[in-house]
Amino acid sequence: MIFACWGLAGTGKSTVGLTFPEPIWIADFDLRLGNKEEGGALVRFPNLQYEAIKYPLPLQLLSDQVIGVRQLWQRFLQDYVAVLEDKKLYNKIPFATIMIDTATKMRRAANEMTLQVKQEAQIARGVTPEHELFRERLLEIEYGEPNTKLQSIIQAPVQYGKNLVLIHHADDEYKKQLVTDKAGNQKIESVATGNKVMDGFKRTTEAADIVMKIYKEEVVEVVNGSKKTRKVFRGIVTKSGLHAQLEDMMFDDPSYEQIMAALKMLRGE
Repeated sequence: MIFACWGLAGTGKSTVGLTFPEPIWIADFDLRLGNKEEGGALVRFPNLQYEAIKYPLPLQLLSDQVIGVRQLWQRFLQDYVAVLEDKKLYNKIPFATIMIDTATKMRRAANEMTLQVKQEAQIARGVTPEHELFRERLLEIEYGEPNTKLQSIIQAPVQYGKNLVLIHHADDEYKKQLVTDKAGNQKIESVATGNKVMDGFKRTTEAADIVMKIYKEEVVEVVNGSKKTRKVFRGIVTKSGLHAQLEDMMFDDPSYEQIMAALKMLRGE
């Protein structure tokens, strides 16, 4: 199964991913997952069979030159392929699930890796980072290269019989609208709608079997005559390629077992 989920920070996105079949191999781009000693989502799973590898994106604070991302990306790809091909194992057991936390940061790494390659080609031609022609960003038409790599990464686990969990941040939704400036001139601009959307590779939704929005909600309950408030993590399926009736289904504290149980019920199994 290819499972993509998204939501605001602290809504239990990683927790859902960690309920998938074990052993789980985790590509930790976000560096918030922690471990059983540091805290984070892994604390809730003391007996989890997993391996988490950190892929920290280098900080680019003093220069527009991208450094180290191409090397990090190559290391990630080598590890990823080794897991797919069962050359990297967990106590001699093949990994059943691959979890990328977050796929938002993975996409950024792919983009910055592509930019670094183009910058290195400029430097080889004598164009230094201080030169006005030095590349600071990709052109719109150049995103096809990293997008092709991301598409291959997302599709590959299915061919190897492994689950893929893609964790995403939430981002503001923008839509193009006709606006009028103070001088009365009209032009088309991207305007924030106030809604949130999944932040990541746009074709993830097409490739995923299930896409789930995860959020946190406060529920008021009456216990022994007294009102008490508790926080509930909820997930709503926004896209399902496994069964049409799974769409719009809501889960409290969503997990792999809950999703599979709902699928079996819908299929009459």
